[in-house]
Amino acid sequence: MKLFKKLLAIMLALSCAFAVIACDKDGDEELDTTKHGWALEYDLEEDGEDTFVVIEGLFLSDGDKYALSEEDYETIDLTIGVDGKITVPVYDEDDKPVYENDILKTEVIELGETYKGFKIADAAFTNQIIIGSVTIDASVVEVGMTAFAGCSNIEKMELPFVGVKDGAVNASKLFASIFGTAESTGCTAVTCSYNNSGSATYYVPSSLTEVVVNYADGQTLPEYAFSGVTTLKKVTVNGITKVSKNAFAGCTGLSTVVLPDEVTEIGKSAFKGCTALMNFAFPASVEVIFQEAFYGCTKLGYGKTVTLVINAKTIHEKAFYGCTSISKIELNNVETIGAAAFYNCSSLKSKVVNSSATVADDAFYGCHEDLND
Repeated sequence: MKLFKKLLAIMLALSCAFAVIACDKDGDEELDTTKHGWALEYDLEEDGEDTFVVIEGLFLSDGDKYALSEEDYETIDLTIGVDGKITVPVYDEDDKPVYENDILKTEVIELGETYKGFKIADAAFTNQIIIGSVTIDASVVEVGMTAFAGCSNIEKMELPFVGVKDGAVNASKLFASIFGTAESTGCTAVTCSYNNSGSATYYVPSSLTEVVVNYADGQTLPEYAFSGVTTLKKVTVNGITKVSKNAFAGCTGLSTVVLPDEVTEIGKSAFKGCTALMNFAFPASVEVIFQEAFYGCTKLGYGKTVTLVINAKTIHEKAFYGCTSISKIELNNVETIGAAAFYNCSSLKSKVVNSSATVADDAFYGCHEDLND
């Protein structure tokens, strides 16, 4: 009898090694946990004479679904449209996914004469906690407003534009709009303005700390693009020549912003209230810094003894109001400094200003008492 029990145990162990059948988290279906792989699900959309590939979701194998239900999974790096391609599952004549040696069989859809571009549908990846990072190429022309709602494990995103699409208006131009307004576990509520009187509350993954935006050269970062998104720590924006008004206003967690050398204007209140902003190199090409652009950026220049060099010709009213950590500044090319431009920059001990510049009487009011006029 003991021998029989041992043989039975060995047979059971071997059978488990070859296949594990389990119910999903809700117990609705059986999952074959030996199967692995993921790919994008899609449909086609006719838009006039053009055909777009619309990404509708993420296909996960039984094994990945089971791992999620057991909270024993590794996040994936989701790539969409890189080099004008996406990877999709292969289905058989019964519309079932094909596996080879228990690995999902996939094929590649590539843009060309047949397809104009990719779009990501509303709610395409809702609650897909398996996603750890997202890379979206310029071949993607539209992203649904709730495309990544509840994706609470995303740490980094790389995008071709901010908002639903390039040129979007009102709430759909906001970065946070792609996460939606529904409350979700693991997400932080952020209230974002999209004009002088309108705002909306979105739920952004608390884990999301870094964003890279790759605009086509010569673009403008939209007004209010990242306004109020308090979770972000680093943002890099490529391809732009202007930072519009309120673009980063109220991003209180933002410590690092990287802009391209081609930026010529920093808009009104662009970084207002970014109280953690420390790492910011002013592009040499900047010519105009508008009103309250860095108002209240109390850590700008924090812990640094290097001179803050700004080549701008015009610095408007209250541009650096209350930037209490700036200690040295060089403004050799400046032609006009507006009222209260550096008001209450209490650590500012050294300044170099173009001798022919027009400087408002109170431009440096409240700076260090040793500051040379």
